[in-house]
Amino acid sequence: MPEVDEVEKGKKERSPSFPFISLEKAVERAKALYDNHRREPARVATVAKTWGYGEKSSGLLQTVAALKQFGLVEDLGSGPDRKVQITDLGRRILMDERPGARQAALREAATGPRLIAEYLPKWLHERPSDSHCISELELDRGFNSAGAKLFLKVFDETVSYANLDNDDNVSSSLNLNTTLDDAKMASVPDLRPASGGAIP
Repeated sequence: MPEVDEVEKGKKERSPSFPFISLEKAVERAKALYDNHRREPARVATVAKTWGYGEKSSGLLQTVAALKQFGLVEDLGSGPDRKVQITDLGRRILMDERPGARQAALREAATGPRLIAEYLPKWLHERPSDSHCISELELDRGFNSAGAKLFLKVFDETVSYANLDNDDNVSSSLNLNTTLDDAKMASVPDLRPASGGAIP
């Protein structure tokens, strides 16, 4: 799978943690998990077969990690006894047919991963060019080249799938955060000396 290959290329220079697949692909994996195991906890080795992975493949572990970051699954135990099961949020995305309920659940999942939530206020409505974003991720956040490109791809696909651009709740929340940040900055006293001398 190409996502796994891209991550493997950058193993020597580890990027910050983020879901290696988009929310859409994570929901597809969650659906397969639910279709085969319902709400029962299933051993990771068993889930590997459900998703078409080898029991010890990095793709399997990265998929579990991605679904956890989006809040679609939770895990229990560790080692050979480690199990995963669908969360209430995952079930709402898959099954809730009430007006607006699925969109609200998708919004919650999409904004769950820390790095995606961090970049939404900056990139949701006016994202800079790919080269600008990749440079920022590499130089400011410590991403390797493959990781930066993959994160940008996951970010864009997740925003599109969850329809965050057109979600008034997300826009209002981001505007509120921006206003609060501006207010915090305005409340910080200006310590620069008026005459250009050193700060005492």
